[in-house]
Amino acid sequence: MYDSRHGKDAESAEEDGFPLIDLDDDGSMERDMEIGDISLYVDVLADNADFLNKNSENEYTHPEFNAEVDMENPTFKLGMCFSNAKEFREAVRNHAIKNGRKVRFVKNKPNKLRAVCSEGCDWLIYASKVQREHTLQVKTFNSVHTCNRTLQVPQISTKWLANKYCDRLRNNPTWPGASMKKTMEFENVLKLSRTMVYRARAISMSMITGNEEEQFWMLRSYCQALLDANPGSTCIIKTEQCQDQFKFRGVYICLDALRRGFVEGCRRFVGFDGCHLSSGYKGILLAAVGVDGNNQMYPFAWAIVGQETYKTWHWFISLIAEDLGITDPENSKYWTFLCDKQKGLVQALAHLMPEAEHRFCLRHLYENFKLHHRGVELKKLLWKAAMATRVCDFDLAMAQLKAVDEKAYDWLSQRPPVQWSKSYFRTNSKCDISLNNWCESFNKSIIDARDKPIITMLETIRAQLMERIHKQRDGMTKYTGVICPNIQKILDLQKQFSVSWIPTWNGEDEFELSGPYGDKRVVNIRHRSCSCRRWDISGIPCCHAVAALIYIREEPEKWVHTSFSKKTFMQIYSHVVHVVDSKDMWPAREPLLPPDVPKQVGRKKKQRTKSVNETTDRNLKTRKKKVVQEPVGTKLKRQNTTITCGKCGGLGHNRYHCKNPTVELVAAASAPIDFMVASCSQDVVESTPLDPTC
Repeated sequence: MYDSRHGKDAESAEEDGFPLIDLDDDGSMERDMEIGDISLYVDVLADNADFLNKNSENEYTHPEFNAEVDMENPTFKLGMCFSNAKEFREAVRNHAIKNGRKVRFVKNKPNKLRAVCSEGCDWLIYASKVQREHTLQVKTFNSVHTCNRTLQVPQISTKWLANKYCDRLRNNPTWPGASMKKTMEFENVLKLSRTMVYRARAISMSMITGNEEEQFWMLRSYCQALLDANPGSTCIIKTEQCQDQFKFRGVYICLDALRRGFVEGCRRFVGFDGCHLSSGYKGILLAAVGVDGNNQMYPFAWAIVGQETYKTWHWFISLIAEDLGITDPENSKYWTFLCDKQKGLVQALAHLMPEAEHRFCLRHLYENFKLHHRGVELKKLLWKAAMATRVCDFDLAMAQLKAVDEKAYDWLSQRPPVQWSKSYFRTNSKCDISLNNWCESFNKSIIDARDKPIITMLETIRAQLMERIHKQRDGMTKYTGVICPNIQKILDLQKQFSVSWIPTWNGEDEFELSGPYGDKRVVNIRHRSCSCRRWDISGIPCCHAVAALIYIREEPEKWVHTSFSKKTFMQIYSHVVHVVDSKDMWPAREPLLPPDVPKQVGRKKKQRTKSVNETTDRNLKTRKKKVVQEPVGTKLKRQNTTITCGKCGGLGHNRYHCKNPTVELVAAASAPIDFMVASCSQDVVESTPLDPTC
């Protein structure tokens, strides 16, 4: 007989030492079996049954708790095994929060734990350690809750909320607190306080960005890892000795790839600026930003210090001078520096770079000008004087300003024009920039990193600039022009203006151009200069030079300074910032103490305090940007005006609500008696009682 299950005859087939015996369809043995074999067959079946029953008892094992799968909604069973007491506590906590029960531990030891529900509820669970094993097993369990669900669960904590919503905060760091509170309450069917949600958010952000104090301890290890990954870079930590340890005072970073790109292709123009940090230890981030060939920002050095003072700026600029090779003060005369008149920056630049050209941001100059001299006409005249490229045009604008407001002219005359007017700018930097927008753009680009701990912030800046290098390079690779696109737009605009000028050639290098209203300009293409000085200052041919070049059938693009070419741009971004490995691979270095910063009361401030000129409200406490609505009707309402009283001359009220004495009465009180009687007006006499001395 053939057994289909094993592909061999049943007579010779054996499995586990027992013969395989087939039964008929009705369950009986085959008819050809001998009677003497029946007893043997019965004994074999009995032995097989005992063996199977024995195996079934050994195969049963108590369920094991899988934290990765069962922790979100734990289900307990009698005899369930846990790895340790911590895992069991977390499972009981999640069960209480998930079901809204007031579960508490009446016995909480490493080897014995008992949890009960609220008073009157029969729910109970008890777990203890298994002998000779590192296992915790449930020995007693009553799964029936006789209490009602509650919205106030003692087991919930800020740490539990932080662990649960950490990933969602990582994807959305700006998640509003009110929305976060509603989401937590809706998903967990609980009532939470604002304080608990705020603390949970703070713990989650600390888990995402790292602990601030620990990152100061690891700062030396990070700097060494940064230098190992980017050879040739500069990374200097300024410390102060405090007993046997050192305390953080500042850190300076200049990556080699950014430094070489600046030296090889950027113009000798550097802008300085500082911005406040909103992390737990506060501080100031100082930055040095250059300008690439496409007139875009190129940050190459930054530092973190405690305060913005003369000493910190002096330390920062001296390190930049060493990296750029400006060791001799005489070499600084070929450089141009732009600043916003930060605290101590002007004095530090004057001391370290005495021969360099120092420019001040025109926007900040106008903000100070606006504090004392307001008006659209004054603003236009100020900008006209600043944008003038010839001294004669500058003098004309200043004369017009003097005719309008002599006090405004006196205020502006106290500021040297070499610091803010293009008519006095030098021509060696080939940069006519008078605004510090590039530094402000860099501060804006790192705004998300400025509230992070120090290492997280430095890594965010490094990764951002590392990615920016290859994006700029890849974008310019697709461009087919000879000069950079932003420069090409400026040149195209000059081509449009050139149609109004008629050139007259002397046969060599000079051109005389006649323009509208009898104006004349002189262009020298050999020296690449024009009498308007725009070509000299910026390095881009002005409309007069474009008209002269087109006259001799020359392409104006070939006469643009080499700093604006595509080749130079690609050279700037040809270097690569290398990545830094995880902190587990950083070399061990001596820990560093964090700086001493007094802890302020209240919630941590995120937004900076805007200046008075940025808003219409002068009150610091209620300073918010007001929205100006479109006027309706035929009469414009008073806005941003102060009412003057016609009775007493005071501000803030009119004569109908005036409670002060009139101007005539005050003047009469200080005059002789006979004169007072003669000078009293009729309405004053009627409204005041007569003095018997009169």
